[in-house]
Amino acid sequence: MNIRRLSIIILVLVLCTAHCCRALASQLSVVTTTTLIGSLVREVGGTNVRAKVLISGASCPGQYDMRPGDVSALRHCGALIFHGYEQFVPNLVKASQSKALIVPIGVDGNWLVPNTCLKAVDKIAESLGRADPSHRSEYAARLTVFVGKIRRMERLPKVGRGTAVICSDQQSQLLEWLGFKVVGKYGRPEDLTPQELHKLFGIAREQKVSLVVDNLQSGPQEGVQLARAVHANHIVLSSFPEGFPGTGTWESTLRSNINRVVEAVKESNAIGNTGK
Repeated sequence: MNIRRLSIIILVLVLCTAHCCRALASQLSVVTTTTLIGSLVREVGGTNVRAKVLISGASCPGQYDMRPGDVSALRHCGALIFHGYEQFVPNLVKASQSKALIVPIGVDGNWLVPNTCLKAVDKIAESLGRADPSHRSEYAARLTVFVGKIRRMERLPKVGRGTAVICSDQQSQLLEWLGFKVVGKYGRPEDLTPQELHKLFGIAREQKVSLVVDNLQSGPQEGVQLARAVHANHIVLSSFPEGFPGTGTWESTLRSNINRVVEAVKESNAIGNTGK
């Protein structure tokens, strides 16, 4: 390799490095607590935003303990966006002494339900615009595109068709949106008493429940005993992106959950399961 060619290669590398550094410097750094918020931030923020998620998709946000790296991340970010129920956040903000914009979204309910997601992503877009006014119009444009995607998902067929289910309370709203009849629900494993379980057995037999649905993040095996006792199918759904492989976005997580319940219903129908 001659000196001229080597010099050209070095110049190109220097220019590329400088361009990448400028791009990173111009990005809004956002810390989010969950993969759900992180996925929506990326949908709206695009290349103008760099999002760091604190809690893995398979973990329960209510049981998360703050780590030293979280303090450093918050100290150097432009915004912290969280749901509002994460109990560790006040201590995190205090420990980091961060001057970032602190935004609790405060939208209750299951964000995988399209109408709920619309409320949440609208607040996220508004928050990004506050933290980074120079790109507010771009955030608004990307929000419009994503809202169209949510509307298309909202029009999907309601696959439940009134099928009776018992489920984790974290999945009840999604299942009702999908057309299932939620006849019973339960909380976290530590809160499920023998008395409550006995009551659910009775409901399952009376209502001919053919499906028991657990929530990945709060207890993927919680409903197994109930499902076996009443000869119902048992499945696990995720409340957050990245809970299962290949579900890094809001849309892919919702589609994965829908596919899981569709397959469970098909299996129940195929074997003539009556819930008895």
